[in-house]
Amino acid sequence: MKAKSPITIRNPKLDEMGDVANILVKSFNDKITFIFKEDSNLGEEIFKELMTKYTRKKDLLRFFVAVHEKEILGTLEINTKTKIPSIFEELLVFFVIVKNFGFLRSIKKFVSLMLMIMEFVKRRELHITFVAVKPGFRSQNIGRQLIYTAERLAQKLNCKYLALDVVYKNHRAQKLYKKLGFKEMLRMQSSFFLYFMGINGAIRMRKDLD
Repeated sequence: MKAKSPITIRNPKLDEMGDVANILVKSFNDKITFIFKEDSNLGEEIFKELMTKYTRKKDLLRFFVAVHEKEILGTLEINTKTKIPSIFEELLVFFVIVKNFGFLRSIKKFVSLMLMIMEFVKRRELHITFVAVKPGFRSQNIGRQLIYTAERLAQKLNCKYLALDVVYKNHRAQKLYKKLGFKEMLRMQSSFFLYFMGINGAIRMRKDLD
C-alpha cells in the first residue's frame, strides 16, 4: 500500500496511543512473545493497556507519529536524559501484570518490562528508543522522515549526538541508519539486559550532530 498524499509528522494525541501501541505490537512481536511465551496474546493486551491508560499528557512530547489522512503509519520515541520509572510507575506496571498472571508468574515478566522501560542516555545525546512503521507502508521513507524529525529536535536542544540501538539481525535497518549518517559505536553481546529483552545481540549506532 502506498501513501499518495504528503505525510505529516507530529506529536500524538492521547486518544491515538492505541494506534501507536498497535504498530509497536506488530513491529516488536518477537520481544513480546519472548517475554510472555504462550501468553503472548495476553502480553499484547497488557502492553496496549499500559500505553493507552497510563500514558500522561506530558509523556506525548517524547513520541512522534507519521500521519497520512488521519491514519497513523509510523511512530518514534526519543529520550534526552536518564529516565528510571518512579516507584508509583513500577507498582502500576506490576499490578497490571499480577491482575492477569498471579504473583509468582508475574515476577520475571515484570523485570522484563521494566528493563524495556528503563532508558539510560548520555548527557547531550538524544536517544531514539524505537522507530516503527505500520506493515504495508514500509519502504516509503516514513522511518527516514521520523528520524529526520528527531535529528532536528536534537539540534534544537543543542545535543551533540543522535543515538539508537539496532539488533544484529536487522540488516535492513542498519543499512538505512548508515545512509542517514549513523556510525557503529559498540557491539553489545548477549547480557542480562539483552536476555530479558529477547535479543541475542545489539549494535549501538550514533550520529555526530556538530
